[in-house]
Amino acid sequence: MRALKLILSLSAALLLFSCGGKKDSGRTAITSGRGTTNGTVNPLLNRDNQVNGNTSQLVQSAGLCAAPIGQHEGIIYNSMATYTYTDTIAAFLTAYGDPYASQDQGGMGLTEVSGACNGDTGVSFSASVSLQQGIYNVSNVNNNSSMMTQGEVIVAVFDAMTRDYGAQAIGVSGNLNYGFVNGTEFYMIMDTYDGSGQNSGQLLFDGLIQGNKISGQVYFGNYVNYSGGGAIEGQLGQFEIPTCSILPCN
Repeated sequence: MRALKLILSLSAALLLFSCGGKKDSGRTAITSGRGTTNGTVNPLLNRDNQVNGNTSQLVQSAGLCAAPIGQHEGIIYNSMATYTYTDTIAAFLTAYGDPYASQDQGGMGLTEVSGACNGDTGVSFSASVSLQQGIYNVSNVNNNSSMMTQGEVIVAVFDAMTRDYGAQAIGVSGNLNYGFVNGTEFYMIMDTYDGSGQNSGQLLFDGLIQGNKISGQVYFGNYVNYSGGGAIEGQLGQFEIPTCSILPCN
């Protein structure tokens, strides 16, 4: 049943992709690339900025499959495609520029990215949303049903360049398009933007809230391709994030 639900969720998301492509929402313009989000160099994309304090406690208590890289609570991975995950990341990044071209050539300079949940390269993310009902009741999940009202996400791709040379991660940022929680169900669609402020794609997070952790699948749907070719859509991988780092909890 869960597999069918995921297929139906993806179908609904792709319908939203086809209806909402390349819209100008008036939200903050996003510059996506190595070390940049929101048009400026983002310190959250430094590899050396490890999680600490309350964030570290959240990550440890959630029992994620691996500690995230940088100051990010969540992880995105695909352990079934550990050695081919770079191709998936490249496909996702085609909405924002040439993944493999060097930065001097206006590209992102993407190098190897592992899909392993405990790799020395990988993808991490931070996200937060507001709920119409205000607070998620972690002690009584059946008492939760609320639409999301606003939110944001930063996805950070830490590749071999970050591992070997200390380069910043490749960042993609987004704002909430639509989402809800219903008991243990978690569903969130984020719009992502290119450097000119145009809505270039979407990310769909479809998961289950399991106590102090939310886990599920991440899909992407691009509206554009830097090369002028066909836009690409697919599954980015699985995700895990501490419940109370993304939802306002009691």
